[in-house]
Amino acid sequence: TWFGTDGGLSIWNGDAFFNITAAQGLPSADIRALAAGDDAMWIGSWGGGLYRFADNQLEVFNVENTGLPSDQIAALAALPNGDLLLGTDQGLVRFADGAVTPVAAISAPVIAIAVIDGAAWVATADDGVFVQQQGDSWTQITLADDLPAVAITSIAATADAVWLGGETGGLVAFER
Repeated sequence: TWFGTDGGLSIWNGDAFFNITAAQGLPSADIRALAAGDDAMWIGSWGGGLYRFADNQLEVFNVENTGLPSDQIAALAALPNGDLLLGTDQGLVRFADGAVTPVAAISAPVIAIAVIDGAAWVATADDGVFVQQQGDSWTQITLADDLPAVAITSIAATADAVWLGGETGGLVAFER
């Protein structure tokens, strides 16, 4: 079980915790997001970019070596095809095979990402929520669509609804 904190990573192996901090080589120990891949753990940090941990090795992807728009990663999610969506303070990017592709529709700071039934739901700091349709087509959900706030801080799914929590204004459910 993996835990990300503002002081690094803690990994529970069933018997003990193993900690990885700046002292062990993390470029930034402020961990904001985790996503399990097929063969690795993906780690989003605030200030250090994206990390891939596999086979006890840490690989760093950042502005300098991949062209990320920012090293501030607040959210990430693995898509069914293995690509990653990275939510940064400069918007959303798709990360595939080491290449970064900005998602033009979403340039606001991203707070949360959830993949529900294969579709990505992306919550932003001030532009509401975007839902991925077929391919790279995105639909924006705003206050006019009954969002509780322009800043959505959490996304969760149940069998019959997707729940969105606002920074202010409460909670709303969209039927699935």
